[in-house]
Amino acid sequence: MPFFFSMKTLLLLRHANSSSDHPGLIDHDRPLNEKGACEAPYIGQLIKTQQIVIDFILSSNATRAKTTTQLIAQHCGYNGPIELSAELYATDAKHYLHVLSRIEKPFKSILMVGHNPTLEDLFLRLTKTKEEFPTAGLAHLQLPIDNWGEIKSCPAAQLINFYRPKLNLST
Repeated sequence: MPFFFSMKTLLLLRHANSSSDHPGLIDHDRPLNEKGACEAPYIGQLIKTQQIVIDFILSSNATRAKTTTQLIAQHCGYNGPIELSAELYATDAKHYLHVLSRIEKPFKSILMVGHNPTLEDLFLRLTKTKEEFPTAGLAHLQLPIDNWGEIKSCPAAQLINFYRPKLNLST
């Protein structure tokens, strides 16, 4: 008798473009700039039009990631749980996997909002392929696992789609 996995969906999102125009702010507290304030709603709308279902959002607690998360949720109509985590700021892909592996609830689909180069490294670990993550870049992955605790030993994830914001901000 064959064994069937119940696939999980992982959405990896790099925070939207942030501002470095505030010399008094520490990196963690940098806000979105004008471009980022447009990128995040665009991706939120894209999630909605693509009918991508999200059961849980896990985001870095850095200001730029938190604001991106709020704008995405607002524009895709997401009203579920959001966890802002200091563990997703200034760390590596191995730790992102560790954080995901501790999720005990049976969420079928998770949106993880984080930072580069960590997201690119995580994507490489999961898919065995390299991809550059622009700001607000969104990777839609399917994982052949039954629960999030299995993500560390997951065979290669399948890339469903990679979305990049295409905005004309000059108008």
